[in-house]
Amino acid sequence: NALLRRRDQGELHRLLGNQEMLLREIHHRVKNNLATISGLLTLQAETAKHPEARQGLTVVRGQVGAMWRVYERLFHSPDLDSIDLRDFLLDFADDLALSHKSLADRINLQTNVESMRVRTAISVPVGLIINELVTNSFKYAFPNDAAGVIRISATRATENAHVHGEAVELVVADNGVGIPQAVSAETSTGFGLKLVESQVQQLRGSLTIDRNHGAEFRIRFPLPTL
Repeated sequence: NALLRRRDQGELHRLLGNQEMLLREIHHRVKNNLATISGLLTLQAETAKHPEARQGLTVVRGQVGAMWRVYERLFHSPDLDSIDLRDFLLDFADDLALSHKSLADRINLQTNVESMRVRTAISVPVGLIINELVTNSFKYAFPNDAAGVIRISATRATENAHVHGEAVELVVADNGVGIPQAVSAETSTGFGLKLVESQVQQLRGSLTIDRNHGAEFRIRFPLPTL
């Protein structure tokens, strides 16, 4: 019996190892495909004749790039089932700051993220949300060479945890010019806020917007058990 158990355990470890190799290969191929798509979008944007088309292609390229960054981190992660949200968001913020380095002398990107392990499944929607909101702040919150701060934070939401379970509170905020009162995820005709809203729904979360002293997007979603 002991010999059979050891043999079964060895077979189980072998199968799990094969599964992990397969998942890493999938992540690697997805990452490479996203890089190819990003390159094609870059070429299309450079050759587009109309400014609206060029701007639209550039926006989509940025969103594809956000997904590429997610899969790049998943591919190098030692654990395919979970990630440390703090490490993930700090790396992501560094990439966003680097891609807007020409604005670094007047716009400061700050992070305050609690360390917590979360399922890798949330990494794509969280990455797309962060990319969209932070990019919009860099582009629109500080016109006329104004200086300011963009802030990313993520913490465990402890209130009512005994009733609703543990949750994550993700905040992206800036102290810029703010957004009009009439603009919301439900009424916006732009793609950006609709993308954010769709990713919040994918997380089974909620989104609130505070327009005092700039713009603050507060997203709360359940913290899945590992």
